[in-house]
Amino acid sequence: APATDPAFMKSFPLRRVLASVVLLAVLGIGVAAWLLGSAYGRRVVASKVREGLTHNSELVLAPFTVELSPWRDFPHLTASVRHLVLTDTSYQKHIPVLRIDRADLRVELLSLLRGRIDVRRLEVTDVDFQERVDSLGRAWGLRGKRRKGTGNAPTLNLKLDELVVNNFQFSSHNAYSRGAFGVRVRQARLAGS
Repeated sequence: APATDPAFMKSFPLRRVLASVVLLAVLGIGVAAWLLGSAYGRRVVASKVREGLTHNSELVLAPFTVELSPWRDFPHLTASVRHLVLTDTSYQKHIPVLRIDRADLRVELLSLLRGRIDVRRLEVTDVDFQERVDSLGRAWGLRGKRRKGTGNAPTLNLKLDELVVNNFQFSSHNAYSRGAFGVRVRQARLAGS
């Protein structure tokens, strides 16, 4: 049998096998980077962000951009979401409730290829978060008014090992109870879920 022939064994030395394995690994990494840098990877991230923030609610997400980079937080993949504006359209009134200039998410590569987004680190920059209640008790905020028969609000389950906040502003105005509250954070480093 040729498989046990010593001449056959000499034609496939260990170096060739190792070189083939390394070549296949480099090719696999190249294909994964191409997929993630392509429109496919950006579409997956954009659709998951849109679904997670607006599903079955009166919340509307303005057009935003997504960039993917394997180098920003090497060896992890970073998805950068830019110019995110979320508007609550409840009660036929359009009130912007969340603006984020930039959000950098550390994304697990394998989960993204499976169509899921697992985020362990999030850095947000220039965030403006607002809640409003008018004199009739109608509220506008991140929860958004639910459409009838749609069930519960979408759940965003995040377990963040690190949350970095740069220039965060929150304001709440309640005309019904005649109260207001606001807070400003220049920089914070947190963990949360």
